[in-house]
Amino acid sequence: MFILRVHSVDVDHPLAFEEATFSTVSTTTTQSNPIHNPKYSERRGVVHLYRNASQSSLPNPSSRSTSLFIVAVPNYLSADDFIRFCESHIDNVHELLFIRNDGMEDRYSVLIKLNDQLTADGFYGNFNGKRFSPAEVCRLCQQQDEIPSCSVCGTSENLWVCLICGFVGCGRYKEQHAIRHWQDTQHCYSLDLRTQQIWDYVGDNYVHRLNQSKADGKLVDMNTRCMSLEGDYGTCGCSEDSGISGALFSSKVETIVDEYNRLLANQLEAQRQNYESLIADLRSKRESSINEVVDKAVTSTMQDIQTKLEKCEQEKDAVAEINRSLIKNQEIWRKKVKEVEERETAALRSRDERIIDLEEQIRDLTVYIEAQKTLNNMTDTSDIQGGTLLPVPSKGSSPANNKRHTKPGRRRT
Repeated sequence: MFILRVHSVDVDHPLAFEEATFSTVSTTTTQSNPIHNPKYSERRGVVHLYRNASQSSLPNPSSRSTSLFIVAVPNYLSADDFIRFCESHIDNVHELLFIRNDGMEDRYSVLIKLNDQLTADGFYGNFNGKRFSPAEVCRLCQQQDEIPSCSVCGTSENLWVCLICGFVGCGRYKEQHAIRHWQDTQHCYSLDLRTQQIWDYVGDNYVHRLNQSKADGKLVDMNTRCMSLEGDYGTCGCSEDSGISGALFSSKVETIVDEYNRLLANQLEAQRQNYESLIADLRSKRESSINEVVDKAVTSTMQDIQTKLEKCEQEKDAVAEINRSLIKNQEIWRKKVKEVEERETAALRSRDERIIDLEEQIRDLTVYIEAQKTLNNMTDTSDIQGGTLLPVPSKGSSPANNKRHTKPGRRRT
C-alpha cells in the first residue's frame, strides 16, 4: 500500500468541460456549452509516493482504499478525452483531480476518488493495464533543438563559432570570448552564426567572397552567376568588373588558393605545436603529481618504519633492563642458596660429631657398668684393688675418633 502526498503551492482550479461530454451524467442537456463541475479540478505540483512497510504486496490492492491514482497519462489525451475514456464509470466518481508537473510536460497524473469500495474495485479491474488508444505507439522522439549560446558566459547574441575546433563564443560587442579563444589557441577563422560570414583574425577582415588581385592588390568581388526569376542564368551586374580580364581572374584564384593553403598549413602547424605543448604540459604535470604522490608515500612509509623501529628499540631496552634485573636477582638467590647449603652442611657435620661423641660415651658407660658387674662377682678382689683402668679402643672406631682426647681411667677405691 502507498501513501500519496502532493507538494504544491497551487490551489485546485475547477475545469470547464463540454456538457455533452458527460452523456451518462446528464442526459437532459443537448447543447455543448462549457460548464464548470466542482468535482473535477486541476492542480500543479509534485507527487510523492511512499510505500507502507507494514502492509506490503497484498494480492488485491484495490480493496484497500476508494482512491485510485493514475501515475502517467500522455499529454495528447486531454481532460475531455480522459473523461470519455472512463465514461462507463463516471457516475461513480466522487472527485477527480488532474495533477500537472512543470518538469514533465509530456504527461500528467490523475487522482480519482470513488463513491464506495465496490465501484473502486470495478474501476481498477476494468481500466488497470488498458491502453488509452488502440493505435500503435509512435517511436519518434521529438526534442527541441538547443539554442546556441556562448560556451563561457552563456549569452545567445552575437555568436561566433571557430571553424577549427567548433568553440562557440560571443563577439567583440559582448564579452569577446571568441577573440580570447583566438588569442589562446591561434585559431584565426570564425563563422558568424547570424550572417554566415567568415572572419579572419590575422587579416582582420572577412574572407567570404573576397579575392585579392595579383596585379594591384585590390579587394574585388568574385563574378558569380545567378539565376533570375524567369529561370535563366546571367551575370550579376553588381559584381561585374569590366577592368578585370579572364587571365587576371585566374591569377587571383591561384593566388587565393595558394594563400589559403599557406594559411591552412600555418594553422595546422600552430595547432600541432599548441597541442604538443599542451600534451607536454600535461605530461610534466602528471609526472610531477606522480612524483609528489610517490614522495609522500615514501615519506609516510619511512615515518611509519621509523616509528616502528623506535618502538622496537624501546621494547628491546625494556627487555634488556628486565634481563639485567633477573640476572642480578639470580646471582643474589644463588648466593643465598649457597649460604643455606653451607649452613645445612655444617649443621649436619655438627650433628654427626655429636652423635659419634654420644655413642662413645654410651660405649664407655657400657664398659664401665660391665666392669663393675665383673668386679662385684669376683671373690678375691684384693688383687685388683688399687689398680688402674685403661680404655680399650674399639675395632670400628674411625681415625677421627682416634684423634679424640681419651678420657682418664677411673680408679676404684
